[in-house]
Amino acid sequence: MLDPNVRLGVLFGEFVPRDGGLLRVQPKLRMVFMACSAQNVEPVLDFEREEELIADALSEFVSEGKVSLRVIEEGTLERLRARLMHDPYDVVHLTGHGVLTDEGPRLVMEDALGGRKDVSAADLLEVFQDAREKPYLVVISSCWSAGTRGDLPSLAARLVEGGVPSVIGWARPVRDDVATKAARNLYERLCVGESVMQATAHARQRMHDDDMKRLLPSHAW
Repeated sequence: MLDPNVRLGVLFGEFVPRDGGLLRVQPKLRMVFMACSAQNVEPVLDFEREEELIADALSEFVSEGKVSLRVIEEGTLERLRARLMHDPYDVVHLTGHGVLTDEGPRLVMEDALGGRKDVSAADLLEVFQDAREKPYLVVISSCWSAGTRGDLPSLAARLVEGGVPSVIGWARPVRDDVATKAARNLYERLCVGESVMQATAHARQRMHDDDMKRLLPSHAW
């Protein structure tokens, strides 16, 4: 169970080795990025900025042939399924709004017309099961992606229970800019050979350092 004061958390499945989720991939780390920005959903996320910062953080590794980054332009389940069926990926990054409902947490994605579609862990698991190769790490950059309501498990926990080896998510609401910086720090560390656990700890430390510079620190990182 995540500490209630922790915002960024990582969950592992039972088959992940004790190295804390070391991504051993050859010859390169294969990543796919999808931003979900449905019509009439506020606030509008600056996902282009997040994409830009992540691409910038990975640019040196991409040029060295150590990382490949693919961006999916539409935030629908169908486009995600098509991409994962076409090529294998080690890391899937999904960014968008997250909500807690009476049925459990949901990721707000887009339907075929650009409208809102609330997606459950079961919906995402169907997509991952159809994938050419199940991703080793899924990062859900949205509020409540690792958060719970009552006895209902989090979106991240459901994905791990369904067979995804490791999932990183947010246990509480998070500002767009904070989530973007955390993602950048996370991927920089993964690309230099740190495990998922180490990279997440590094991202949390950077959040802590930034938080302590504020006049009124939140002490939630």
